[in-house]
Amino acid sequence: MNSPHPNMQQILLERMIDNMEGIWEETRQDSVLAQKWQAFGIRCARRALDAVGDPDPRSVALVEAIEQYANEEMPDEEFAAILEAARAAMEEAIQGVLPYPAYPDAAQSWARSLATQTAVAAAGPDAWDVAILETITAGWNARAKALRSHPQEYVDWEDENWDAAVTEVRGIQMKDLIRMLEPV
Repeated sequence: MNSPHPNMQQILLERMIDNMEGIWEETRQDSVLAQKWQAFGIRCARRALDAVGDPDPRSVALVEAIEQYANEEMPDEEFAAILEAARAAMEEAIQGVLPYPAYPDAAQSWARSLATQTAVAAAGPDAWDVAILETITAGWNARAKALRSHPQEYVDWEDENWDAAVTEVRGIQMKDLIRMLEPV
């Protein structure tokens, strides 16, 4: 079926993005949807970690562990140890963020730090926070790539590379959200 407005899908996606936190708040108490939200958060974390290229292995291990733990395939103590290791990775990443994000290595350190934070957030109940961290990770990653390809140019805090990366990730999240909320 053709839409009466050629950009209707884009308009609907933008409105869903604006209301995603509200959708999450309304649905997270439902036990079936809570599992779907957790799976959504895991997918966001995976994408953030994949985007940075060389994520901390402790963060990658945590995302795998979250899934196993949610499926009751991992004992509490083992999950707690993996989570603690990933939190240590997150603290190290935060401490290791380089100043002057106008330089490619500094921008990439911000992206890696945020990807690690995304993985740790996926262990919690707030899928909305994970989604936000994924979009910011994409922005920093795009900024690092832009700085590498144009080292002589100053790249604005939020430039077209940042905007395009964030828009792409939000589109992926929205499609994921639509599939997630479809009746079984």
